[in-house]
Amino acid sequence: LGVLPSFLLEDRFTKAGTLNFRRNRLRSMPRELVKFALLERLDLSQNELQEIPGVVLEMTHLKSLQLRGNQLQQLPSNLSRLQRLSTLDVADNSLLSLPACLGLLTSLRNLLVEGNKVDYLPWELGALSPGLCSFSLANNPLQGVPCCMREMSPLEILRLFSDLHAPRVPWNRIKVAVVGREKVGKTTLVQYLAESGSGSSSGIGRSIFASRKSAPPNST
Repeated sequence: LGVLPSFLLEDRFTKAGTLNFRRNRLRSMPRELVKFALLERLDLSQNELQEIPGVVLEMTHLKSLQLRGNQLQQLPSNLSRLQRLSTLDVADNSLLSLPACLGLLTSLRNLLVEGNKVDYLPWELGALSPGLCSFSLANNPLQGVPCCMREMSPLEILRLFSDLHAPRVPWNRIKVAVVGREKVGKTTLVQYLAESGSGSSSGIGRSIFASRKSAPPNST
């Protein structure tokens, strides 16, 4: 089928919870599908879709969306509207990347992305780590993953992302007093340390004081 038969869009079918259009030649979906307000499972696998139809993104009751084996090159940023989605299968497409908005799908339990062209994982995916049960990334050229992480499973990578984005514990502040003889460079040292700390993104604050008092000859 290249086009859905009109009888499928009749009101008597609009209370369906599942629609299966697998293995057709669909390139778009009719706007009338928005009438399927209670739809929870939609299978559009192995069609000829180049993008996720806009009407699908309005089906906010969806729990399972199957898009395997199409011609998708990207996922839309408003995919995060599907807050009840627990399974997203976009395997065997032509995706070049994954959008950061996937991290907002907090009900997601199964994310299948194998067989695409994804070379980078956004850090925001770490937000999925607590609830995600399966995450398949096989057969993707993940150049953006450091060598030390390439032996990890996809779920382990997400857990690491999640840890890296955990709330930071504030650094303790340390006061350093620089003492010594006069004219041996204490002030210059303090100025250098203060300037090197200004504008730093490390999150480390410096409070450095130099003593103007003369120190004993053996003091350093």
